[in-house]
Amino acid sequence: MATSPGGCRQTLIPHQAAAFAGAHPSRSARVSSAARLDATACQLRMALLFLSLPLASAARVFCRDDGWKEFGYARLSDHARERFDRSARWVRDLAALSEATERLPGIASALTGEDGGRPIGLIAAGHIGKVASPESLAVWLSMARTHSVRELKAWTCRAVAAGSCWPVAEDDPAVNDLPPEGDAHQRVCLFVPAAVREAFAETLDLYRAVEGHTAPVSEFIDSLIAEAASGALAGRLDLAASDDETHGVLQGERALHRTEGHGKSRRTRQDETVIINNRQDRDMKNPAAHLGQTPAGRSTPGKAPGDQLAQDTILRTRARRWLQDVLWDDLPAGDDTASQPSSAAGSPRPAGSSSATNSSAAVEADTRMRRIISLHDQIERQLAEVVTEMADIAAWRVLGYDGLGDYARRGLGWSRATLYGRVRLVRCLRRLPVVGEAYNKGDIGQVAARTIVRLLTPEAHAGTIPLGIPATTQQAWVERAATATIKRLRDETRAVARLMVMGMGEREPLDDRAWHASLHRQAGTAQRRVQTLTRMALAVPGPLLPLRLYLESETAAELSRVLAVTRRDARLVQTFSMREPIRNGGLVIADPGRESVKTPPGVESAGQPGFQTFPADNGTVPVWVALLALLQEFTDTWDVDVSGRRPSAQRIYNRDGWRCMAPGCTSRRNLEVHHIVYRSQGGDDRPGNLACLCRFHHQMGEHGLLARVRGEAPLGLWWRLGRQACGGTFRNELRLTG
Repeated sequence: MATSPGGCRQTLIPHQAAAFAGAHPSRSARVSSAARLDATACQLRMALLFLSLPLASAARVFCRDDGWKEFGYARLSDHARERFDRSARWVRDLAALSEATERLPGIASALTGEDGGRPIGLIAAGHIGKVASPESLAVWLSMARTHSVRELKAWTCRAVAAGSCWPVAEDDPAVNDLPPEGDAHQRVCLFVPAAVREAFAETLDLYRAVEGHTAPVSEFIDSLIAEAASGALAGRLDLAASDDETHGVLQGERALHRTEGHGKSRRTRQDETVIINNRQDRDMKNPAAHLGQTPAGRSTPGKAPGDQLAQDTILRTRARRWLQDVLWDDLPAGDDTASQPSSAAGSPRPAGSSSATNSSAAVEADTRMRRIISLHDQIERQLAEVVTEMADIAAWRVLGYDGLGDYARRGLGWSRATLYGRVRLVRCLRRLPVVGEAYNKGDIGQVAARTIVRLLTPEAHAGTIPLGIPATTQQAWVERAATATIKRLRDETRAVARLMVMGMGEREPLDDRAWHASLHRQAGTAQRRVQTLTRMALAVPGPLLPLRLYLESETAAELSRVLAVTRRDARLVQTFSMREPIRNGGLVIADPGRESVKTPPGVESAGQPGFQTFPADNGTVPVWVALLALLQEFTDTWDVDVSGRRPSAQRIYNRDGWRCMAPGCTSRRNLEVHHIVYRSQGGDDRPGNLACLCRFHHQMGEHGLLARVRGEAPLGLWWRLGRQACGGTFRNELRLTG
């Protein structure tokens, strides 16, 4: 593997050694390279916009007919995750876009800029589709091209609240009850030992079992705060915390924004030279190469609008020509048909049409979506690599943007979080070459790749130094991800991470028996695990790792307040004495009264834009100790036996982890015990003949012909999902072939 003179692996795909290694690139070379990368990124983005129309049309049919049920899934979220490698929200947003384009055809042409203006992008089109009418569409499209997506969202929210299809001013009396404009969420990052991260994950899993569904982390944090306010901290949260403790998050955000826009690049000019010159001869099999390179980059923010529109026209022509060669039956043929839904893309049937049953329409829509998504993923992977290279050489500075986040918003129409997530994944996969190769080939999806990365690089800084993870271990996880459901892959990585922290396992996939044993949950399981992890964290904290949370601003402030009060608890101070130096992965706190802002070595920097950290000062215990106290109190309160079910059913629920055992199903509520061999056919109540199923898979699945299960529980069950097994066959959450 080629390395730079500094000893780091070359970034991206170095097909040829750089001829200028060790030389400083001239200003003109940097501008040329940045413009070339920007043009490639814009071509790829344009191709994604064109793909969104046939995808939206197929998604509308799929959602209209509840197509996930035909494949044996109880809900859209499970089907989208397992078969589309997407979220349910992504599918529903596309379906809503298709409805909007049918009602307002002008949105389709404005989406890609074929109406003569700047492309408004997918997110802006979705916001406009929720509120615009044929009369007000032109006004909304003009606003989309002159305002940021965040500003446009605020305008549409006010219009919806006022019941108007026209833009509503902020001082309108009809919108007085709306919250203030701005981002209602914050990204919070706590640096904690590995044992604390696992204790957090264990308590989160307990909360989801109590709630009966896969609740988001933000809901769990709300419950954690509420439990603290009504428990040990009752009557104490009204005590005002110091300014440094309660608004350190906001201070960190402002400082990090300055770092994003004006910080110096951490890479040497030698590395930049390698990256710049390796970009010129990319493999022609990549989508970017098929789309072609423009002679000059897209105009910078200060360039004339006419030049920008001409450049967008060239990008649209090349993107459409290439996509028509690949998806000739799914993409409209010309500009005059761009706003019309393609019949091959799954356009809605007229009322009363009997051309196909709902079942066949759903299967056809699923097939079409998976086909287009495959190409969509290929383009997204290439776009992520290009954007990562732009981040490596700080190309946004040359192009005239304020920062990488500004380029994401104004240059690509992405959110800052989306771009940072793509860049982080690419950089981590550079350090896991076997996993990265499988991901780039499409053998594993993005969700699987992220899941593996979280396990194999928990303490890794997102740089380019290869990790010491054996290739055999990487290959084992790639093979597991290629056959396992995302549900099982997440189960395994969580169990392996917990066992590694406890010193009871390695980074290898689990066999079927060990995987199912990790699911076992009965009253007291979470308590025992959290107590064990707490003792380990207090005894040997080890290096600090990032625990990232995406919370509403109010919730983030309340969490900071609760942790600040908890850190002053006398019991915690006695448990974790501050009279001795505390060593946490290189961060030494010898003087409790002295603030330290150093980042532990080997840990991803807290200075990443968009992330904040809580301060550790005022002579209190570390934040992660306070978090541990909250987690312990939560498990002590909720990990109790209050089921009242008959003992035979209780044993089955405990054995199967209080979750539906159907492949890919994440249901935790409305659970029932199913007799694999029906009692009417002589089936008994042996544990091997009983399985925990949700109501859908029990009544509409097994008894409604949408799923079939045979074999001996728990490890010998053979599943067939969907009518005529269109959802696949599985055993122990592993796909079977043939």
